[in-house]
Amino acid sequence: MPQILVSAAFLELIAEAEVSTNALVIVPGFFAFYLVEKVIVLHSCGEAECEAHIVDWIAIVGMTSENIADGIGIAVGYATNPSLGLVITPAVIAHEIP
Repeated sequence: MPQILVSAAFLELIAEAEVSTNALVIVPGFFAFYLVEKVIVLHSCGEAECEAHIVDWIAIVGMTSENIADGIGIAVGYATNPSLGLVITPAVIAHEIP
């Protein structure tokens, strides 16, 4: 998981950011996110190493809040313009697949 975080940060996000002017925010933010991920340890073992998947309460809260945000986004899209809602809905469904 940390490899995905690092590759997404360096290949996608930091490439678009103005690193020279925002370095004081980017570097501590990256390391704070990395430390939080290591402290919470949502993914403590690989698929083959775990006999049973134990879902911690913090994972449940995170998944629930993410799904609530998705629902609000879809609702606001439909309330604004039904065709916008039709664009947002497949995007939300597609981002759940991975």
